[in-house]
Amino acid sequence: MAHAAQFSITFARNVIFYAAARGVDPATLCRDAAFPQQLLESPDEMTDGASTEQVWTAAVALTGDDHLGLHCG
Repeated sequence: MAHAAQFSITFARNVIFYAAARGVDPATLCRDAAFPQQLLESPDEMTDGASTEQVWTAAVALTGDDHLGLHCG
């Protein structure tokens, strides 16, 4: 059986911090993405692909930056 992809929490964390630097409240972004904000304090944690995608989607919506992936790195 195949396992779901896992990603370092650092990916989501960088997106959230990028959005915060552009005026987005991290708590709002995490709420909109159904992402547990307390994970941001655990740099060794892993998260699944769906959660990571929800963070990116919420960040794009809240920043209005359709090219967020290019700007965020």
